[in-house]
Amino acid sequence: MHNLANMYLFGEGVTRNPKKAKELFLKAGLKNSYFNLSRMYCNGDGVKKDMSASQRYALMELFVSQQGPQSDVFEIGPDQYLLCEYG
Repeated sequence: MHNLANMYLFGEGVTRNPKKAKELFLKAGLKNSYFNLSRMYCNGDGVKKDMSASQRYALMELFVSQQGPQSDVFEIGPDQYLLCEYG
């Protein structure tokens, strides 16, 4: 799913569709998926530039990398994945 999301993000073999890429990255839930989401929001690549969202996905990348490949990440609300905030 992550590779398909990259195809949509970069328009490789499919029509470029960052919205679909975002959806697939979230479903994939992999470390690299969260890295790409963080980068998308940091650079405003296909989404509205949002440093708060970028930081949230960077935290998810860190969380998933520490949990190992078999971990599951559960969504607790719309675009909310951790019970922590940036100061």
